[in-house]
Amino acid sequence: MVQARNQFLSTGGYAPVRRPLTRVTVDVLPGQGTVVDIGCGIGHYLAGVLDQLPGARGPGLDASVRALRSAARAHPRAAAASWDVFRPFPLVDQTVDVMLDVFAPRNPAEFHRALRPTGRLIVVRPVERHLAELRGQVPAMVTIDPDKEQRLQRASGPYFQAAGTQQAEYTTPLTRQEAIDLVGMTPSARHLTHADLSDHGPQPGQVTVSVLATSTSLGDHERRTRLPTDEPFSAWRPTLSGNSGRVGRPNEGMRSARGEAATSSVGVQRTTTGGLGAERAGDGRAPRGYIY
Repeated sequence: MVQARNQFLSTGGYAPVRRPLTRVTVDVLPGQGTVVDIGCGIGHYLAGVLDQLPGARGPGLDASVRALRSAARAHPRAAAASWDVFRPFPLVDQTVDVMLDVFAPRNPAEFHRALRPTGRLIVVRPVERHLAELRGQVPAMVTIDPDKEQRLQRASGPYFQAAGTQQAEYTTPLTRQEAIDLVGMTPSARHLTHADLSDHGPQPGQVTVSVLATSTSLGDHERRTRLPTDEPFSAWRPTLSGNSGRVGRPNEGMRSARGEAATSSVGVQRTTTGGLGAERAGDGRAPRGYIY
């Protein structure tokens, strides 16, 4: 899956997906700040955002250590740590300016806890037409949950209000190898066999890419009642020296509140537990067999 992502994303096939995400982030965070990418994968989208925000830092969390090795090298101001995003995040309360969630599971309560009063959550997810041609060629691919938007609204409603949504929909030509890589970088890769990718599998041709990018903010009452922190970069204290690509874990190379030097390329700190509120089965999580 990691190799497929590196190969396909390097072709620029998803560049139109990254553009609205980057544009929205730059609009809400024009200067310094902390951008956290939840479920960051190889760091492709995080790197695109940091390219346009010279004053921002960009840590990413993901469960895949293999993917994080790429994410930690994706940008000089990127850092990465292995973390189950359904657990409380290793982030200090109210210290993150922008949270990114691109094709990843969602934990609304933790997004809410870690964001500043003026922070934004940007969620990118596929809609029904996304990769429809490939799903027609490879029946074993997982499908798009038809209730995705309702689930998203139910899960995020208690914490956030929508500030705006942009759609990116386009067709792009694929070679056979690009089609295989695109299938292989999706959640479908966990369910497919070699036979699914044989000569009768993904074929060269046009494919539709269709996603929504929604920017959400805390409600007006939340912004008025929250107290701003005086530690602008306390959410994540990486020693971003030489872009070493080392993947950190919580309690490894952490900085204390006094600011002692960290020993690894990534340090994380957490002060409160916070609620989960994650989108699990029966609580807003996609049923088995659906793409997030």
